[in-house]
Amino acid sequence: MATQRYSPDIRAAGRNWVPRPTLSSADYASPEVWEAERERVWWGDWVCIGRSAEIAQPGEYIVRDLAGESIFLVRNLKGELRGFYNVCSHRGTKFLDDCEGTGQARKAFKCPYHAWSFDLDGNLIASPNVHEDDTFDRSDYPLYGFAVDEYAGFLFVNLTQGPVRPLMDALLEGAVTGDDPRDLRIYVYDIATGAFEAGFLRMRLEMPS
Repeated sequence: MATQRYSPDIRAAGRNWVPRPTLSSADYASPEVWEAERERVWWGDWVCIGRSAEIAQPGEYIVRDLAGESIFLVRNLKGELRGFYNVCSHRGTKFLDDCEGTGQARKAFKCPYHAWSFDLDGNLIASPNVHEDDTFDRSDYPLYGFAVDEYAGFLFVNLTQGPVRPLMDALLEGAVTGDDPRDLRIYVYDIATGAFEAGFLRMRLEMPS
């Protein structure tokens, strides 16, 4: 018996769809377009950054460059996903070296500059050069975090400064997937693997601020 392939309709119901023109050379080379992409696409909404299987176990982490911003994702001891900018909250030193594949931390990360140590939830737990007292509270110096989530085996990050919309709102925007749950998973896979990248970038850049 032949297997039926589900093909979700990614155009909103009732919308008259017209093919968009191809991208101009300026869309690829213009510094202004690049800055707009970074602010409104890569740092302004949910972006797929990897696969959940890359950091399946507590203490596993990955380091990524997201449009010039170094970030890392890690599983805490409960297996929950956490995401942080790759800078120490003390002096802004780059926290982790770039690495291929998956890294492993036991229970904490240590900054190479002043040896400040942070647990897998980003909390400062040791500061050898500054002792905790009435004028210094370690809880005031966590790593700088951002929103993270996962769906259908993919990892997503959102570097938006301010309120962050739910991941599912972003994934469902403009998609009519029908009643079969496999529709949405196919749609998410296509988006995450870049099948609609060029059109997606143009759509996001043309949206009002």
